[in-house]
Amino acid sequence: MKRQTLFIILILALGLTACEKTPSAASTDTNLPETDQPTEEPVLITGTFEYSNEFVLETYYVEHAVMLTDMTSFILRDLDWELPIASQVLGYVDVDEDNNSATYRLSLPSIPEGEMQDVDQDGQEDRGVQVFAVAYSPNITGGVFSEGDDRSWGWPSYLASVQTDSENQDEVIGGKLIIWAPDDKQQFPSGFGDDGLLFT
Repeated sequence: MKRQTLFIILILALGLTACEKTPSAASTDTNLPETDQPTEEPVLITGTFEYSNEFVLETYYVEHAVMLTDMTSFILRDLDWELPIASQVLGYVDVDEDNNSATYRLSLPSIPEGEMQDVDQDGQEDRGVQVFAVAYSPNITGGVFSEGDDRSWGWPSYLASVQTDSENQDEVIGGKLIIWAPDDKQQFPSGFGDDGLLFT
């Protein structure tokens, strides 16, 4: 039996990313193979971002990337949660130093390896969904993934597809999340809870 996957883009506010569902023959800036087979899932996320700290992006970080970042730490509100290597999917970043901006491309996995989270708040135990943000994730030392001396904890709060409130424990207050569900039986909140927070 063919396993269906489902990517849902939750838009909490205007954000930074765009998805491409099927390769287009007219598209000249993609290396996605042309196919007559329609796909039901997005396969590519592209976007742009601007930055103001030139030192960080142009001098300190020299190996640029974006990452499909598992948001389990945010769902659990656990800043000590370490991002597992298996869930890390990296994408290409092209930095335009003259304009303090960058473009990125991130190919989506057909079955991501993030942590499953039951976030529908219905009081029943479900398989849940995987929740991701796209975030700037340069390589600082060692291999390209966040591991060893270059590990990542918590959730992204800078140059990410989510907007966070730095004066309120980096709560997500807007932006875009990428949601993966193993089937069409899972649910996801369409807004913030009564307490004004997401996933509570």
